[in-house]
Parts: sequence; structure tokens; C-alpha cells
Amino acid sequence: MVEYLNETTQFDGIYLRKIREGGTFYWIPDPQYYAKPGHYLPSELPVFYNPMMELNRDLSILTLATYLKITDKEPEDLTYVELLAGTGIRGFRVLNEVGTLNVILNDLDINCVRLMHFNAKFFPTDIQSHATILNYEANHLLSSIKLWKKSVDAIDIDPFGTPAPFLDSAVRATKRKLGLLLLTATDTSALIGKFPQSARRKYGVYLKAVPFCNEIAVRALIYHALSVATKYRIGLRPLFGFFFTNFIKVALLTVPGRKASDVLLEKKSGWLKIEGTKIETLERPRGTLDGDLIGPIWLDTMYDEEFIKEVLGVLNKVPIGATSRTKLETWFKAELKTASIPFYYDIELIASNLKKSTPKIREVIAELQRLGFIAERTHFSPKAVKTNAPPEILIEIIKRL
Repeated sequence: MVEYLNETTQFDGIYLRKIREGGTFYWIPDPQYYAKPGHYLPSELPVFYNPMMELNRDLSILTLATYLKITDKEPEDLTYVELLAGTGIRGFRVLNEVGTLNVILNDLDINCVRLMHFNAKFFPTDIQSHATILNYEANHLLSSIKLWKKSVDAIDIDPFGTPAPFLDSAVRATKRKLGLLLLTATDTSALIGKFPQSARRKYGVYLKAVPFCNEIAVRALIYHALSVATKYRIGLRPLFGFFFTNFIKVALLTVPGRKASDVLLEKKSGWLKIEGTKIETLERPRGTLDGDLIGPIWLDTMYDEEFIKEVLGVLNKVPIGATSRTKLETWFKAELKTASIPFYYDIELIASNLKKSTPKIREVIAELQRLGFIAERTHFSPKAVKTNAPPEILIEIIKRL
């Protein structure tokens, strides 16, 4: 959890409070000064800071630490861009907790830039020398970045809403081989199918609300990113995809070449036709796009086994909070066990349809495992199970319990 300290100060007309997030001390606009009853705190601050997104930033730290390990390079050899930096706490955490990568912190808001410069002076000189603070429109920065760098190794896009407007520029700015894209979407209502027209407009996918809509949302975001990258003969290989309460986050690795991008787009993506508990995957829709169809979305595994094993090895070496550490370790392990199983079953919904009380999830899992099936909880829903058992078997178990 973010720790709010007692130290306060003022800078450039902004009231600041010192916090500790992860292993890093930082100055942010003082929530105690700016908070208004009944208002959404981050939007009240003169520089946007959302403490509820600490887990998101922890995921960035963990992913970059793992990426640094698998590339087998020194931190100084890698360039990381925090495209929409806000306070800049994520970029400075990278420098302080992962290593002295060449970190570019960018934001169009001049108040953000001033606050980043203010915070920079509290860090050691080696960290200051590896932080480049910029004041560009995001797409302009990415489009012009090759004028002074060949390409960047990793780009983190964490907007208020959809990352879609920045994807084209980000793909072109990232290394074609083993470049890392970290994407966050907070417009979850569109991606879970609550607003189908919004999803169609932003992501080019047909969605509707289904019992496993949280996972569909992640797969839709992965597909959209891949569809953008293929224009440049670049494929994107998912490393992980998570749906938490207030955000979706995916990590993608670039794979160069027309053949690779075609395979990822055409052979590992497709459509779903859903009729009750029956799910049919289609390479392309047959006939008209009726209300039963969802897609196109990513259909293959979202969890790279080798990368996640490395993540679990790095997890105890980075100074993220105990709550985040426990949560991420639990869900990385669970999703790794069921990585080859698409979609999940909402036990509460099935029980409701059967007019039964909801059995305990652990008892359902135990019974499925006793019968020889893979069965685990999933981070996508606390009421759900991922299993390779046929739906008929699961329904019979719920009836008995």
C-alpha cells in the first residue's frame, strides 16, 4: 500500500506530500489538502496521481526487471519510455528499483513536467543522469524519437481511458525484435461489452456481455494491438494479460516479419459463437454478424510460460509492497497452471440458473481435480473456475454439491 508520510512542502504553487510507493520516496500533490468530499480524488489533484493504480505500476516494475534479465543486458543498454508520465513516479521507480535504464518520462502537461524536475533532484546523480524529462504530445514524441534514437526497447502506455490512439506510433518506435509494449486500458466498460459501439469504434471488435467478459476484454485488447502491428510486418506475442478492478494490463513482445505477424493474426485470432454453455471458435464469421458472434479476439494462450517462470523468480527481488507481491504471485501461478485453457466458468451464475445455492469454489475445484481435470481459481473473477472439464461435468458437480 502507498504510505503517506508526514513531510509536506510547496512547489510552484502546489501543496505536496511525501509518500513511499514500492521502494521509492516521492513527492505528490497532497491528497489531504486537495481532496473534496464525494469527489474522485485523482481528478482533484493539480497533477494526476491515482494510489489505486499502485498495482499497475508494480506490474511495470516486475515486468521490466524480468525483461532486463531475459535480454541479458546491462540496464544502461536499454531505453524505456513512460509515454504519459503524470507525476513520473513510475519512471523514477524503474530507475530506483530496477536499474539505471535510460528512462524517458514524457507528459504534455507542463505541471507534470515541473513536478518531475522537482522530484528528480532528490535522487542520486546516477539516477538523475539517466532520466530524460520531456514535454511533448505523446504521438509526436513517438513519431520523432527515431531522429535521435534508432528505436526504444520498452514503451509503457497508461492513459486515462484507451491506449488505442497511441498504438500505431508506439509500434513504429519500438524495436522490431524483442521490443516490449506495456498497455493499460481503463475503459473497461467498453471492452467487457457493456458499450458495443464504443468497443467497435476504438478497437475494431464486436463485443457483447457474456459470463466470461473480463477475459474477453483482455483478448480483445491483445488482438487490437496485434492488428495495428501487422501493418508494419511486426507480430506481438503476449507475455501476460490481467483484468483487475479498475484496469486491464497486457505485456507484449515484438516479433519481426510478415510470416510471423500473419500467423499470429490469422491462426491464433478469430471469432466466438456462443450458444448457452457451448462456445464455438471460428477463423472468420460465417454469414452475417449476428448477435451471437464476438470478435475478432486473441484465441491462443495469453501467458508465456517461460516469461512467467522468470517473473516468479524475480518477484522477491524487487521492492514492491507485500499486498501486491502476494496478489501477483497468487495470480501468476494460477494463470500459469491454466494457461492453455481459454475462458472460465462463473459458478455463481451456473448455480443461479440451476436454482441452486452457490457451492464453495474450493469444493468445486477439489471435485474437478479428483476426477482428473485441471481446475484452478482465476484472477478474472472471484466466483469463477478455469477448467478443462466439459460444461456438462461441471454442471453435474454443482448440482451435487
